[in-house]
Amino acid sequence: MGWVNDLHGQTIGLDTAPLIYFIERHPDYIQALRPFFVSLSEGKLRVVTSTVTLLEVLVHPLDAVMRHWRIATMTFCSVRQISLHCRSRTPMPSSLPNYGHGST
Repeated sequence: MGWVNDLHGQTIGLDTAPLIYFIERHPDYIQALRPFFVSLSEGKLRVVTSTVTLLEVLVHPLDAVMRHWRIATMTFCSVRQISLHCRSRTPMPSSLPNYGHGST
């Protein structure tokens, strides 16, 4: 898909819904999500996600969740979980509003 090709070489922030829809093979979304996750598995793009995503995935029974999380993190070695409290070492671009984040 063209939109996925436009993401190649970039790092993408992945929220909970697309991850769950892909893992559970949701019939309404699997065809749209498959090219994204194929590109991810091929290392054509990178993904960061948060601890919140992990916690939201944990809404399901723990054994199923751990299986899903293991599949996601082992299959897609380009996935990296980041802590929400980490501060960037790179200052925010001056074109973006600073809401107390970045360098002071």
